[in-house]
Amino acid sequence: MRFQGEVLLRLLLVVSIIILLIYGCAAGFHVDTYTNDDGMTISNTIGNEIYVIGGGKDIPGGEIIKYGKSCFLDVKRCEDVNGNVTYFLLLKYIGPDWFNIDAGPSLTLVIDDETKTLSAKGPLKKQKEGNSFTESLDYSVSHDVLIKMINAEEIKVMISGEHGDLTAYFTAKNFTTFRRFVNEFAKLDA
Repeated sequence: MRFQGEVLLRLLLVVSIIILLIYGCAAGFHVDTYTNDDGMTISNTIGNEIYVIGGGKDIPGGEIIKYGKSCFLDVKRCEDVNGNVTYFLLLKYIGPDWFNIDAGPSLTLVIDDETKTLSAKGPLKKQKEGNSFTESLDYSVSHDVLIKMINAEEIKVMISGEHGDLTAYFTAKNFTTFRRFVNEFAKLDA
């Protein structure tokens, strides 16, 4: 009997480790870090999907349902060879048609009760694959705004485009991603 109990315990341990590896890695924290030819070191989160109201899916982070809308808001840190650091929010929209995100002040963050409107840096990048339309823009953001974001209880994201506005909210996963990135890559830059 004792031998069977040990075998079952080991089997349970192996299964638990496999589950943690599969689900822990899939839902984990993903950062890409690289250095450009000019010496600029860039680190940014990858795939930080925010919950879009009316996005065509039932749960945050779920699969994109046909004709649904998804938005991703990632954070990027750039450090040049002289040690100067800048930050950006990387906005990506995926939907059933072009949204045509405005090039100017088109990203509004309501961080708890404080509103911050950000203007895009650079041109709107567009890509069409099958029935999916992707648009992306980068927004310069201050270190102070990042600190407010990681200390917030609620963040509402509003995106202005040619075809109206989209509203999205940070989920617990988004807060975890931003907090971890700032704590690991940006905390000492203040």
